[in-house]
Parts: sequence; structure tokens; C-alpha cells
Amino acid sequence: MRRVKPRLTSQTGRAVHAAQICSGKALMANIFDDSFLTEAHKVCKHHRGQVENSKQCGCFHCVAVFAPSLIKRWVFKTKKSGRAADATPDTALCPMCDIDAVIGDASDLPIDDLDFLAAMKKKWFGTPGRFNAS
Repeated sequence: MRRVKPRLTSQTGRAVHAAQICSGKALMANIFDDSFLTEAHKVCKHHRGQVENSKQCGCFHCVAVFAPSLIKRWVFKTKKSGRAADATPDTALCPMCDIDAVIGDASDLPIDDLDFLAAMKKKWFGTPGRFNAS
């Protein structure tokens, strides 16, 4: 059996194994409409203000939920209009997996719904909508 890396959940404030969260049942990654997932993806970049105004964030790559204060790395995502020389990086990298797949709850998306994060993972990373066991 593979070990599952602990993930921090902001609801409990402690590390919890992904297997404990899903209680051994498969996540239903097919309950969200494809157009909803496409629209939801638009808020995972150029979102510094949204993330900083959130109480919790979710990553749809590693399916973790965490406090935005844990985010330490921000990157530029290319905009067609370019950016000013003094611009601030505006896209968050997940503190758990270092991927730019972060959405804050200020977006009004259901980031605390693990089925939503799993559906996003399946759509955008092409992997099953289950927890990343790396």
C-alpha cells in the first residue's frame, strides 16, 4: 500500500491524510458540468486580490484545502497586453504541490467541496479525480 502524504485542511487546522478525508470511497468527479469547470478555470490565474481576500483556498492539482497565508510563491502568467516592469507576480502556486492550480473561496466557487476539486483535476490534468498520493 502506498503512503499518502498528509494535507493541511483549514477547517481543522491540522494535517489529515487524504485517505481519511475521502473515507475510502471514490470521489464523484463527474457531477460538475463541463462549462462550469471551464469557467471555474478562469479564476486560477491573475488572481492575487481574490486569493488575498479569501479565508481558504483549494488546489485542484493535489486536491488540498489550505489557508491563503500558507502561499509563499507567486508567479507571472503571461498576459497578451504584457506587464509593467514593476508589476507584482499575480498567480499563486500551491504550497503543497507548487502548481498554479489555486482557487480562493472569494471566487464563490465551492473550493471546500472535494468533488469539485477532483472534477477540476480530472478535466485540467487528465488524471483521475482522486487525491494525489505523491
